[in-house]
Amino acid sequence: GNSIEYFRSRSAEPPFTYDLPNTALVALACTSPGTMSCGLLRDFPLSNSTRFDPFLAQVTLAQPVAVNQWLGLERLDYTDPNGSQQIGLRFAVSNLTRPDFSWSPYADYDSALNQPVFSVAANWTKTIRPTLTNHLTIGWNYERPSFGRAHPDVPILEVTGGNPGTNPLLPGSPGAYSFDNSNRSAELNNSVIVVRGKHIVRFGGGAFWRRTDDFLGYGLDGEYFFN
Repeated sequence: GNSIEYFRSRSAEPPFTYDLPNTALVALACTSPGTMSCGLLRDFPLSNSTRFDPFLAQVTLAQPVAVNQWLGLERLDYTDPNGSQQIGLRFAVSNLTRPDFSWSPYADYDSALNQPVFSVAANWTKTIRPTLTNHLTIGWNYERPSFGRAHPDVPILEVTGGNPGTNPLLPGSPGAYSFDNSNRSAELNNSVIVVRGKHIVRFGGGAFWRRTDDFLGYGLDGEYFFN
């Protein structure tokens, strides 16, 4: 048999007010329009509002929260005609995504979280004779949660000087790093069951293998402070 499920959720965080550069600030800062910094600021819509500060615009936005998940399960079972052997196979797959995991008020700077999981398991049971049974199981699992930093060519830009509460949020990814964790494992177990009169004896052994590859590049893209 098989089963497929899909889950989709859409919601939003409570609204929050962000201080963003306005057209007056960009006009003052971009004395050389051809520079990279000017291009970075002009790539996004800017407000003309100056009621809060001559060079800032207060923009209220609600961060979206989206979750998508696929889940699939396949199961196969076989028993031979005389009933001395049973074989089972299981395959499961799951893929969880959060498109707005790392969200920015600036378009194109959102980073998604992806978490695919694959799992396979098989078992074989052989009744050699009424008092002797062998049971073998094999399993394999793969999981890789990861998220990137949008536009890694743009470093972290942060304004630390100026009047308290009037520091604009500059364009760039809100994340300071990318993350990638790859985990693979395999397992093998075998056991023998022996029946002697009123006694049942079970013995066996197994092996387990695992490999993990991690990457967390904190601050690899640089960070610049302005005061």
